[in-house]
Amino acid sequence: MRAITILQPWAELIVRRFKTIETRSWPTKYRGQLAIHAGASLPAYAKACIPEINQGNAADLGVGAFSK
Repeated sequence: MRAITILQPWAELIVRRFKTIETRSWPTKYRGQLAIHAGASLPAYAKACIPEINQGNAADLGVGAFSK
């Protein structure tokens, strides 16, 4: 299984199926299951978005973790 690293809070939104589209600048022919890796950092601009998207506190979001 392949994985993609996505920063929080967007990784959480993808796992919960609130965010259904993720674009990248590189193409892929891969089709199939994809693990979501929540990156180990939480940028300041991302912390500012958390209250707006009802995700609660930044400490509640897992980082450095996988989900499929």
